[in-house]
Amino acid sequence: MNWSNQRLKLTMGCGALAQTAVLTDLLEPTIGVWGLVALIVMPLAIVAMIKVEDQFPIALITFAHGLSVTLYMALAIAAVIYMAVRGFAPTDVLMVMMLALGLFPCVAIVRAINRGDYRRSFQDYQ
Repeated sequence: MNWSNQRLKLTMGCGALAQTAVLTDLLEPTIGVWGLVALIVMPLAIVAMIKVEDQFPIALITFAHGLSVTLYMALAIAAVIYMAVRGFAPTDVLMVMMLALGLFPCVAIVRAINRGDYRRSFQDYQ
């Protein structure tokens, strides 16, 4: 995946803001606000900080990116389900659009993992 950190932070950051806005009422009593923020920011931090250019084993990079995409998608699905359960508000249209924007890098990462692009791009750096 050859996205810049700015593009990743913009797209996944918008989705993380929407997740925070929607899931705060649901999860804040159990894990607290800072626990919720840490849980939501973790996928973005993993994808932005662990890059293919680094000297990590390619299996570790693939596993970390796959795990962070899975966590992001699970939180996005939880946010949409919670919006449906509590009843859609007029602002939920914006939240769904922000969540969809955050799914673009997730789809790109899953596609790169399935096509084996991580291994090919890693060989370019050696």
